[in-house]
Amino acid sequence: MRRPSTRFTLSLVALTLIVPSTLFLIAADNEPPKPAALRKLMQQGNFKEALNGLKVLCLDQNTADATSADAFRDAVQCMSRLGLLKEFDALAEGTVKAHAEHWRTLERVAQQHLSVPHHGFMISGNFERGSRRGGAKMVHATERDRVRAMQLLQQAMPLVLQDDNKNDVSRYFLNLSDALLNNRGFQEAWRLQVLTDISQLPDYEDGYRNYRPYNGAPVDAEGQPVFYHEPANWKASKTDGERRRWALAQAVENMPARRAEVLEKRAQFLRQQFGVETMAQNQFPWRGMGSMGNDDDENESGTYALHTLKETETIAKLATGIKRFDLPAEFNHIKLLQEVAKLRRNAATGPNSQLAGIFENRRQYPRAAEYWRKVNPNEATNRQLQQIIGNWGMFESTMNQPKGKGATIEYRFRNGKAVSFEAHAIKMEKLLADAKAHLKSNPRRVDHRQINISNIGYRLVHENQQAYLGDRVATWNLALKPRASHFDKRITVNTPLQDPGAYLLTAKMRDGNVNKVIIWISDAAIVKKTLAGKQLYYVADSVTGKPLPNINVEFFGYQQKNAGGNRYQTITTNFAERTNANG
Repeated sequence: MRRPSTRFTLSLVALTLIVPSTLFLIAADNEPPKPAALRKLMQQGNFKEALNGLKVLCLDQNTADATSADAFRDAVQCMSRLGLLKEFDALAEGTVKAHAEHWRTLERVAQQHLSVPHHGFMISGNFERGSRRGGAKMVHATERDRVRAMQLLQQAMPLVLQDDNKNDVSRYFLNLSDALLNNRGFQEAWRLQVLTDISQLPDYEDGYRNYRPYNGAPVDAEGQPVFYHEPANWKASKTDGERRRWALAQAVENMPARRAEVLEKRAQFLRQQFGVETMAQNQFPWRGMGSMGNDDDENESGTYALHTLKETETIAKLATGIKRFDLPAEFNHIKLLQEVAKLRRNAATGPNSQLAGIFENRRQYPRAAEYWRKVNPNEATNRQLQQIIGNWGMFESTMNQPKGKGATIEYRFRNGKAVSFEAHAIKMEKLLADAKAHLKSNPRRVDHRQINISNIGYRLVHENQQAYLGDRVATWNLALKPRASHFDKRITVNTPLQDPGAYLLTAKMRDGNVNKVIIWISDAAIVKKTLAGKQLYYVADSVTGKPLPNINVEFFGYQQKNAGGNRYQTITTNFAERTNANG
């Protein structure tokens, strides 16, 4: 018999020595991989080696329930990092087959079906999950994954009901309720009226999942909002909405301490369906609701008079349109959150802040202030409260105004009873001179803030560029009559400003805030029209529109040219022309 050469033997030894130690970490002496070692591999970025070991745990029927559940979760994470999501479905079914009697593993696989990317491609009649290169038919498995998750959760249910760990049992029913809501949330809530057939998987759907715009909460044949009542048991459910109600009830039955959590989940869903916020889909302004014109209108009985709502009422967008209707206590998100706040007592910041926000959106500001006072005080909540009860005012946006007419501006305020105004002239000549000087200096980098003349207000207020602030030209006081219940009021402020120029106008609310705005007053208007190969400029009186002859019009422009590398050259042009008799 021929013996191997010494050289060949040494090669085998060397090959043995360079085998990665991680393989021994995963399966030494045919022992199952250690979960802690696999997690360490993941932390080190060795996802491929970790995935190999995690697959062993997932497919070994002797792996403990909790261990296989965590292993499958980590395996999906590794697949995602490695771009191997096409292996998800095979591993999922293999794990389910190996752990058919382990409900926690079944639950975890179900959850991963809901969270894993649903898109993929059909390759030779088989679904390959995830992205790929090359031509193939794109499909998605959104509904199919949801049904598969529900199948697994239903398969686990008899095992769950036999488990003595009521905390885990309660959590399972919460996860079941979330699975039922999957692809049935805010925009697709109408689907909860259907009882999903769990006996068979739906087919794959073409392309990516389509997202529909929100059309309002579903209604019944009589046009009334659909409410989902709690059935006697799972099998008695007539819709997925009733299945979800039963699952939530079971979560509380198995752990009464979760009552507040479940009530809050129900309240959040009902708020999405029946809260006044749903009207925002039609872009209604909140603080202007019910008084879209004059702020002093006395019509308080209109459909959109949110502040007249009782706590048992709402105005919401239904599939048939916006409607005002009563909410039964069982389906009233306000009542449910109020109950949550009572159950949590000293830890009720969450529900109280939600209630404060709800009443703000209902324009019931005194009630909102009550709930902000119940929230644990901090800078953010104090600011929210002061936004309601504090003296506050701000200028509305304004346009360029003609000289000699007395500039006016809209001022919106709440709660305050007196405000003082002062106006300072802005040194426009210096502002323009500095902008031109900056460009003429051929700067390495143009400071666009300095050459943006229209941004002078920001520079004066936020950058304290007082060099451009001139003399104070006017001061005056104004008594205010605020509306009740912290509502906004808008008034027109007549200023004494007559002469052309730019002015910084400051409003100081007594015991309140300070607000500033720039007012532009002009004596001339320039109209520009593009012609063939040239530009036509027309200069007219800003009041009469008549042409202004013999007016000096100065033109200033600049251009940046690349001088090589990171160097730029700024070239400026400056000239003047006079208008003719026609402006």
